[in-house]
Amino acid sequence: MTTFFRYLMIFGAVAFTVGFLVWDLRVDRHGPNTVTFFTMQLRPDFDHYFLPMLERFEEENPGVTINWVDYPYDGYDSRITTAMLGRNPPDVINLAWDRLRAYARGGNLLRLDEYLPEEVIASYVPQIIEEGCTYNGHVYALPWYSSASVTLYNGAILEQAGISEDDVPRYFEDIPEFARIIRAETGAVPFFPTMTDGGAIRTIMAEKGVPFLTEDRTRAAFNTPAAVEVLTYYKELFDERLIPREVITAGHRRPLELFTAGQLAIYTGGGEFILRVRENAPSVYENLIVGPKITWKDHEKFFINTHVLAVGARSDNPQLAAEFAAYVTNAENMLAFSKEVTIFPSVTEAFEDPWFSEPEDTPEGIARYQGAQQVRRGRLFQSPPESTRIYRVLDEMVEQILQGQVTIEEGLATAERRVNRILEEAPSQ
Repeated sequence: MTTFFRYLMIFGAVAFTVGFLVWDLRVDRHGPNTVTFFTMQLRPDFDHYFLPMLERFEEENPGVTINWVDYPYDGYDSRITTAMLGRNPPDVINLAWDRLRAYARGGNLLRLDEYLPEEVIASYVPQIIEEGCTYNGHVYALPWYSSASVTLYNGAILEQAGISEDDVPRYFEDIPEFARIIRAETGAVPFFPTMTDGGAIRTIMAEKGVPFLTEDRTRAAFNTPAAVEVLTYYKELFDERLIPREVITAGHRRPLELFTAGQLAIYTGGGEFILRVRENAPSVYENLIVGPKITWKDHEKFFINTHVLAVGARSDNPQLAAEFAAYVTNAENMLAFSKEVTIFPSVTEAFEDPWFSEPEDTPEGIARYQGAQQVRRGRLFQSPPESTRIYRVLDEMVEQILQGQVTIEEGLATAERRVNRILEEAPSQ
């Protein structure tokens, strides 16, 4: 790196820090009835939804001011941490659910079960509150918007293979025979699981009920007979070339590229990907078939992701902040937000609306119905500590197993030892 670029990077870092501190000192965000609302990458795309909602809250609560501050995704955590330590810490904070534990453990969040009535807490999907918003037995956040996956089928490929919509695979056990027919009759790629991108195998194993860590999160727990069964299943698909060789190196974007190009029979992803197919591949969209997420026959498991709203421990207005978080996430506002973007609410009442319970007969409507059912039954999967290092271990394990460099049992045992060493070095969870 040249001296010029080194100085340029140093100048940029200093400028950002000074700019943030000056802004922090200049803006008095904590008047007697001011709530500062931090969100992640929502402006300006959703100003038309949020600004009227914030105005309504202010009108319903005379004298209250909501100060909305939105940051981009990149660097969001570091900005939140810096703000928490600053002169004007945030009141209501948008977090990815699996970051909640770290912030609550560090004493940076307030217990919302001390500020909100039990009936408010009980209005959300129970397992999302339990798994995504609770730490040490207390509620530290409210669920906000969630996402779920559905299965998209290329109807043109199915027709060419002589497979009807009623005969598409609903379970993983159905895929091998389906894939053999697709390959023989069409030459298309039947199935393309993402297996070596960001530790994807841990979710693949969890779909079969394989735990990843022990309950205290101090040891690996994935070296089990069920894990051997899952890896054997995918190794056999790989060896028979029913999944492409590039699953060893491909990232999560590659299957979508093939699907929109009309070369892949099955794609699993969120309903928002239907919009990409409609925009980028209208001929594929015209023949699109939507079904629920594929599961195992003996272990129906749906994993979802959610964002939460928490209240900072240094909030000057904790009661008002908690009430505002409950307002943003209530059934009326979550239903309205769900109609603006392909997300799902986390409050039970919203799912009773016809938008979810009686949707139109379109790919988007079917995906919305299927996704809503899965969110109501879905589970959250906590990221491990030192996740980057651990995911690298898992990706290497899958690569070695698929290429026959190690047996499945050897691969699992080696990965278990390596993960345990990483956990031993990790801070207490």
